[in-house]
Amino acid sequence: MGDTRGEHWHFYATDLKPGRPVPAVTIRSARPRALRTLGACDTSRSGRAAVELPAPDLHLRGRSRDPQVPADRDAQPAAATALSFQPQAAIANGDHIYWDLLAPVGKTLLGMSPEALKYSPTFDRSAVVLGGDNEAILKRVAGPQIVPVYGTDFRSTPVFFMQDDHDYFDNDEATDEAVTFPAVAVHAVTGPRTQNIYYPRIPS
Repeated sequence: MGDTRGEHWHFYATDLKPGRPVPAVTIRSARPRALRTLGACDTSRSGRAAVELPAPDLHLRGRSRDPQVPADRDAQPAAATALSFQPQAAIANGDHIYWDLLAPVGKTLLGMSPEALKYSPTFDRSAVVLGGDNEAILKRVAGPQIVPVYGTDFRSTPVFFMQDDHDYFDNDEATDEAVTFPAVAVHAVTGPRTQNIYYPRIPS
């Protein structure tokens, strides 16, 4: 279980062979398809990877207009195009979330804008992230920016997620008004908690 409310679950399979479908594990949808393992690391063979870059202008426009509309909705056609090349793996670059809370400019357009505060209360910096109101806020903010983009489309393509500054709910800025990093209080753990829920690490 990836959260405290039983809404996010992960499973780990062992003793799998590389580059093979796993028919025993199927994500049910309108088009069921078995999961597939990552190909073997073999330098004598070529491979193909898809790289998704962040689109902050889409996030900014989407969030400043209506926080309830997934800001990455325009990234779905790009994901479909990438998958059409049948990559062996995909790399999702950082900045999956745009909901700045302290950055002088970003906060007025994103997490602290009137539209955002109407959509969701902000984090309680004195409380834990999981197991309280902060957990519901994190899911309400992060879920619509991550889930609609990927859905189950990548169920047969291993995806490596990277994180960047905005994934900690802020832009990396240092001005007379605020210094956002190193992240403070609850912001320091929003990134790892988001990762635990939506794209967990492979256990070592």
